[in-house]
Amino acid sequence: MINLRLLGTTFLFVSIFSFAQETQIPTNEKTGLAEYTEVITVTGASAGDLYARALLWLDDFYPNPHGVVQSKDSAVRITGRHQFRLSLTDKKGNESPAGFVTYNFTMEFKDGKFRYVIDNINEKKTSAFDISKWEDKDDPNYKEERYEQFIAQTTEFFNNMIETMYDRLTTPIEEESSDW
Repeated sequence: MINLRLLGTTFLFVSIFSFAQETQIPTNEKTGLAEYTEVITVTGASAGDLYARALLWLDDFYPNPHGVVQSKDSAVRITGRHQFRLSLTDKKGNESPAGFVTYNFTMEFKDGKFRYVIDNINEKKTSAFDISKWEDKDDPNYKEERYEQFIAQTTEFFNNMIETMYDRLTTPIEEESSDW
């Protein structure tokens, strides 16, 4: 009897824990597709200041920012498209190329705040394959070892992107002294 209670309690705990786990890739509530978005308040910064900081961040973050940026709308919005490489590591630790993730981003600026939206995040294939599908374990084409590595690489890339963007845009530009 005690073993049945213990087994039942354990099953209940595992079920609740599994259900409570959140996905690692955020999705848009309306579309269900992968999307990172946030509005960040930067007290005392004008839209022009934030735009200038964003341009500096783009130069720091991307090796070729001119190839990434699609449009710049006079201190109001920046849009871009980029891709990064995925790799797979086998049991021996050997790394091999495994494709690309493509994404779009938009940065919008207003006095005292900016918003970023990273969307249209797809594994580059013949047709669009939204990366949120990597977490669908019920999909008959689910590939656990492959997708877990892809999720880890993708979340690491976007977390680094967002962190460096936040740091650059919330830090005022130091003006050079004209005193020589």
